[in-house]
Amino acid sequence: MEDLERIFKHQKDYFDQGNTLSYSFRIKALNNLKNSIKKYENEIITALNQDLGKSEFEAYTNELLVIYLEIKHTLRNLKKWMKSENIFLEIFLQPGSGKIHYEPYGNFYKNHIYNFN
Repeated sequence: MEDLERIFKHQKDYFDQGNTLSYSFRIKALNNLKNSIKKYENEIITALNQDLGKSEFEAYTNELLVIYLEIKHTLRNLKKWMKSENIFLEIFLQPGSGKIHYEPYGNFYKNHIYNFN
């Protein structure tokens, strides 16, 4: 458990430095994720078969394909999602201007143990 806490702290520190905010970093990270999943696709399918009894077709369509499509959707829309939005300010704030700048909240750690037997 200490290793997980150390890794999580390292990731949080890295995020807090602002390293993950750029468009190019996010695109690279998404492509790395996609390539890593692709690289280990056979091992993932084998694990899903051994652990959950999923056939190759079921594992690919219900697990991997969903992730691939989510990554594709995110790659296609990321620039639009990162774009700042001009907003109308109330009269008492005029002649000011306002923007909403979207940023990620941070990182999170989620650990679940499943027993399907």
